[in-house]
Amino acid sequence: MELCEMLYNKAEYIETASGNKVSRQSVLCGSQNIVLNGKTIVMNDCIIRGDLANVRVGRHCVIKSRSVIRPPFKKFSKGVAFFPLHIGDHVFIEEDCVVNAAQIGSYVHIGKNCVIVSMIVWGGLVALKLKIYCNVYFLFLFQIWVDFAFIQCHSF
Repeated sequence: MELCEMLYNKAEYIETASGNKVSRQSVLCGSQNIVLNGKTIVMNDCIIRGDLANVRVGRHCVIKSRSVIRPPFKKFSKGVAFFPLHIGDHVFIEEDCVVNAAQIGSYVHIGKNCVIVSMIVWGGLVALKLKIYCNVYFLFLFQIWVDFAFIQCHSF
């Protein structure tokens, strides 16, 4: 997939020493726990939740407008635990996405309006549901959503 050239107002973005471009209108919570490895673009109105757990984004990634990146969590009897989120290199996340996964591999394209939840493993040239780590009740409640996400999400 070829990316088209996009023009932007330099005053609306902050450029880091490693070439990352982050919109001034995006929200980086817990920025000390967020690592952008270089040449990554975070567009306007994005939210990255580094205050919950570490978030690491690879090189040459694009996170388009109004997307939310937050670490996955698991509920325990004594509370909630958050786990680190790793996004590989050359990942393209379209507009209005919610990524709540533990790991996104390299060379992945997440389609517009996708919601990537934890406890599901996706993989393959055309994204296929490989495993579901949940009970039957959870599966029943989210089956319609998973089928919709399957249609919306795909890899390179």
